[in-house]
Amino acid sequence: MNSGELARLAGVSVRTLRHYHQIGVLPEPPRAGNGYRCYQIGDLVRLLRIKRLAALGIPLDRMPELLDDTGRHPPQPPHLPHPSEPSDLPHLLEPSDLPHLLEPSHPPVSPVSPVSSDLLDQLDRELDAEIERLTRQREIIAQIRAEGVAPDIPPELARFFAVFGSSGMSPALTATDRDQSVLLAHLVGERGRPRLAAFCELLASAEFAPRVAVFVRRFAELAPDADGDTIDTLVEECVALFGAVVTELGGAAVLPVVDEKQLRLLDDYLEEQLNPAQQTFFTRVAAYHDSVPLPPGADARGST
Repeated sequence: MNSGELARLAGVSVRTLRHYHQIGVLPEPPRAGNGYRCYQIGDLVRLLRIKRLAALGIPLDRMPELLDDTGRHPPQPPHLPHPSEPSDLPHLLEPSDLPHLLEPSHPPVSPVSPVSSDLLDQLDRELDAEIERLTRQREIIAQIRAEGVAPDIPPELARFFAVFGSSGMSPALTATDRDQSVLLAHLVGERGRPRLAAFCELLASAEFAPRVAVFVRRFAELAPDADGDTIDTLVEECVALFGAVVTELGGAAVLPVVDEKQLRLLDDYLEEQLNPAQQTFFTRVAAYHDSVPLPPGADARGST
């Protein structure tokens, strides 16, 4: 049969056949006088075996050792004397000899070779991990649906955005806060993300959410030309509010840590998104945190 006939019989495409030839999992047959490949029934059987292994999730590069494995040995039947030997017949009828005759002459051999067994064990472990991953993925999807937030929000921060998304924040500020949080969640990494999530969960709690929402709106309304006193008042409110959150969590040691390079990335993002007064606000918050006094009248650009 030619390649088209083989492909139809096996339920694959001719392109798949060529791919199997290229990677060596299906040996390429000799060509007939017309130049076409000439396949035999054995090629069809091997192709069907390949399909079966692929359906189990076995990688193509591991298939040759299974397809060519000759390590399986069917159990051998016990050796019985030939019935044409008269002298053995009475002996075979002795009841005491029946258990001996029923015992196999060879120990049972599993139809699964060691190669297959090892590979199936590995595949089983991989499927367990994949099931766990997919289960977690479904939990995240359910959480996103329940919170009503966008799918690109880190799931650890979904509750935070669900609360403040309905607090009257402007779409522009919501987008800025989202992008900043996505960036921060990435920068703190897997180890720091639970700490960030705990911080955001507390911000979204009934104890702090109303105060945080008021503060966020005031920050959003901060005019580009706001005077220093207005900014300082907002800084004091921020320090008092978020300081209480940190204290509730158990101190600054529980917060996620970012290095100087990561902080610069956040600063660059804020500089692109915020007006001069809002930038000055963050500069003064950082200075307050570091106990570094700012010179009078310093603006965001001069003090960063």
